[in-house]
Amino acid sequence: MNNTIGVPLTLLRLQEAHRYAVIEMGADRQGEIDFSAQAACPDIALITMASAAHVEGFGSLAGIVKGKGEILDHIKPGGIAVLNQDDPHVQAWIDRVRGCRTVQFSVQQDARAEYRAGEIESLADGRVSFSLVTPAGGLDISMKLLGRHNVLNAVASAAVALEAGAGLDHVKRGLESAQPVQGRLCALDGLGGALILDDSYNASPNSFRAAIEVLASFSGRQILIAGDMKELGSESRRAHQSVGEMAKRAGVGSLWAVGDYASLVVETFGEGGVVFENQQSLVEYASKQLDADSVVLVKGSRGSRMECVVNDLRRGEEA
Repeated sequence: MNNTIGVPLTLLRLQEAHRYAVIEMGADRQGEIDFSAQAACPDIALITMASAAHVEGFGSLAGIVKGKGEILDHIKPGGIAVLNQDDPHVQAWIDRVRGCRTVQFSVQQDARAEYRAGEIESLADGRVSFSLVTPAGGLDISMKLLGRHNVLNAVASAAVALEAGAGLDHVKRGLESAQPVQGRLCALDGLGGALILDDSYNASPNSFRAAIEVLASFSGRQILIAGDMKELGSESRRAHQSVGEMAKRAGVGSLWAVGDYASLVVETFGEGGVVFENQQSLVEYASKQLDADSVVLVKGSRGSRMECVVNDLRRGEEA
């Protein structure tokens, strides 16, 4: 767990034999990262980005930026802050750093960050390759993870690892051997020979955008199965409308939606969109539609339980 209970429990499990600890700090309101970071006192602190997730608890995107910045207040003297140069809020985090060094990472072609990616190429199966540029030298990386958004994650990981003392060979081996995690754009075999892209672990407008980009990179009949996004507060209606707009713009052929906001998603998507009353009716419909030409992205917030849809769309294949 990455919350105010899980972080202290992880710290208590550390022993003398452990040389490094990588600890994720999550939050859904201000003060939670402050608590966790104060307990951990990191040598290196990484902020990947600020996006409109958990807006309900933070109050606004500005509240999220401020809340994520709490980790910077507790870096050990002489430590390192690793920040995303491509995030529009990066200057607020830079200004917050005291008594430690700042390094930045980027995936922009003309970036001047210490760690950056170039020559990013999307492969036919959704995977990506890129050239990694670092102060220690360059690497050509070919990953098993799906999506161009994972290049940013890879560059961030490389920056932390190299600043912690790893070598380029360690970084290359680690990035190229990383496997997709269940529920996070994991490719699975499904009913009728369909390819299921399981991204059911969680959802926000930004993560929907990244996942839709991956779906659109596949040939065949592209289908988005969308569940609700939670904890968006006053942004909920507009956020769900944007999902339909993004899918239509990306050229996705069909959108099947379930949940309280399903009608908003389908309304903005237009032709090819279908609203379902519940997951069971959606699965029954899908089981008659899917074939070997189908590529299906399943996504929604944890509270939407979209992993149940994934399991049902795999069940016939596993039987």
